[in-house]
Amino acid sequence: MRADAQKNRTHLLAVAREVVAERGVNASMRDIARRAEVGLATLLRHFPTREALFEALLCTHLDALVQTAGGLEKSDAPGEALVSWFREWMAFAQSFRGVVAMMAAAHTNPESALYAACAAVHSASARLLLRAQAGGQARTDMNGDDLFATFAITNTQSLIIWWFSRLYLYGFIILFIYLVLSLFIAIIMDSYETIKDYYQNGFPLNDLQKFTSECEDSLASYLEDQRQSTTLWQSLVNLWTNLRSFGSSLFRRRHT
Repeated sequence: MRADAQKNRTHLLAVAREVVAERGVNASMRDIARRAEVGLATLLRHFPTREALFEALLCTHLDALVQTAGGLEKSDAPGEALVSWFREWMAFAQSFRGVVAMMAAAHTNPESALYAACAAVHSASARLLLRAQAGGQARTDMNGDDLFATFAITNTQSLIIWWFSRLYLYGFIILFIYLVLSLFIAIIMDSYETIKDYYQNGFPLNDLQKFTSECEDSLASYLEDQRQSTTLWQSLVNLWTNLRSFGSSLFRRRHT
């Protein structure tokens, strides 16, 4: 391949990787060509089909997965090796959203451009599963096809779980904000009613002020009683004085 053709191919793969990361495997060839600023015919000349494009796009990652599986086959803990392989697979699937379903379909179609790569991954998965089963660390009623299908289903379900987790999180945040605002509004309304009551009826008295007020009322009542008693006594004294004066006057008149 000429240097300029290889350069164009590398550019198209880089752009395709960006578009697939944004839109998943459902991104159209036309979108990729438009992003790469080339004609659709140019893209199809390098990659006649979508599967050919994805084969070129994923070959490096799939080869790395197969090599990782080869290293895990040498592990002394086959169960842990199978779990590690599962994690590597999930990390790969998350990097290329929707690619697992495409690989699952390509695995059953020998004419597919992805068939060889999918077969290599499937074979690596089956070998790791067999080693774990031989060590008693995996179920014996599964085979490589079941494991490959589990990978595909788990990846699909993980996207659903991701959306449900986001909905749950956003719902919790909205509920929390609602509770905080409700509490804040309740405090504001209670403060308003309290200020309104103080404005209309005055501020309530504290214990000392209540005690002082009661003492003042008792003292005032006592002084009023004393004033009334003094007034009554004074009236009696005045009456007695007037009677004496009247008696004296009568006595003097009779003897004059």
